[in-house]
Amino acid sequence: SSSPTLCINTSMTNITHTTTGATGIGAATGLPAGVTANWSGNSITISGTPTASGTFNYTIPLTGGCGVVNATGTITVDPNDDASFSYTTSTYCITGTDPIGTVTGTAGGTFTISSPGVLLNSSTGEIDLDASGLGAFTVFYNTASAGNPCPQIDSTTINITDAPSAAFSYDMAQYCQDAANPILTFGLGASAGVFSSTPAGLNLNTTNGDVTLPSAVGVYTVYNTIAAAGGCAASVDSTTIEVLQLDDASFSYLSGNTYCITGTDPLATVTGVVG
Repeated sequence: SSSPTLCINTSMTNITHTTTGATGIGAATGLPAGVTANWSGNSITISGTPTASGTFNYTIPLTGGCGVVNATGTITVDPNDDASFSYTTSTYCITGTDPIGTVTGTAGGTFTISSPGVLLNSSTGEIDLDASGLGAFTVFYNTASAGNPCPQIDSTTINITDAPSAAFSYDMAQYCQDAANPILTFGLGASAGVFSSTPAGLNLNTTNGDVTLPSAVGVYTVYNTIAAAGGCAASVDSTTIEVLQLDDASFSYLSGNTYCITGTDPLATVTGVVG
């Protein structure tokens, strides 16, 4: 008979023994779990799917005829590789530290990724975040390159997210109390977060950053804070608004608003800002 070698949980090619003078077989011993022996028409057929690994030396006793005769042979069942691997987390910021795959199973496998736009080291599983796109990707670890007879593949999904940007500004740095409300602009890739001001007292919408003038006179620093998310650190930007007091343009003449053309030239008396 043949002496096959196969992987665990793989259907084996039938093994046959030809018998002469036998009328049947007794209980087989030594076969792997999942494999059985049957006799019919002067032939023993061994078949099945082994569910245990190891080297199995089997014996099948013949019945009938004279003497004690056994059919014997060997079946070698190799275990499957363990392709287990993982990353520290499933989500990474594109500006973060490049993650490396941690193999907890069979060493020596090869890493691949579902998108060619992501730069991946096939030996270590290191992902170059700076050279990658954004989105969800599947990373595979294949132990076939390790040279073992029963390779396996494991996979995991990672997400690469864009870094938040809190960059923003207003159209001017200085505003008079009665000026039009400041217009808010964001830098490329930036978005609104949570706005705050120092000192307090500025008429500030903490959700979208809008400022309503007039407000108390003074210099205010406005902050835009985007919280950490998706593996990316928090982002904070700031800008300054100065609210200026309106000039006092009060003035008058000494003797009212009516003067004789032959009289003394009146002078304006300024009680507000001089000049």
